[in-house]
Amino acid sequence: MKFKAILIIILLIITPQFIFSQSNENDFKISGVSQKLIEFFPSSEQIDKMKKETKELDDFYIVADDVLYYRYLANQYLSKNNISFDTINSSNKCFYLKEENKRLCIPEDFEFGGFFIYERGKYAEFVDYLDIRFNWKYIDGHWEKDTD
Repeated sequence: MKFKAILIIILLIITPQFIFSQSNENDFKISGVSQKLIEFFPSSEQIDKMKKETKELDDFYIVADDVLYYRYLANQYLSKNNISFDTINSSNKCFYLKEENKRLCIPEDFEFGGFFIYERGKYAEFVDYLDIRFNWKYIDGHWEKDTD
C-alpha cells in the first residue's frame, strides 16, 4: 500500500511536466537553430471572431488600424536593419522548442500578433510590435534587451 501511494505521488509530480513539455501536432516547431525571430499574426477566422466579440465595431477597426501601423513600423525596422524572420499564423497557438523540450503558448494579450524572440539558453520571449523597436536591440547578430 505504501508503495502504491509513493508511486501515485511520483506520477502526479512528473506527469504534468511531461504533458506540458510535449509537442502538440499543431505547434510551430523550432529545432536545429540557436536563434530565431518569428512574427505571428491572427488568421482571418480569428479576426472575424474578434470582430464579432467587439461590442462597438468602430473600436475594433481603430485598434486593428493601430496594430497594422505598428506592425508596418516593426517590419520597416527589421528590413532596414537586415534582420530576417519567419512569419506564421497564430492559429498554431504554441511553439515547441525541441532542443530545450519546452512548449510555450502565445499569451492571450497578443491576439493581434507580435514577435517571438528565441536564442537558445538566453531568450524565449513574446514581444509586441512596439517593443521590438524600442525595448530590444539587434547587436552583432544577437538580440539584447535595451536597458536604457
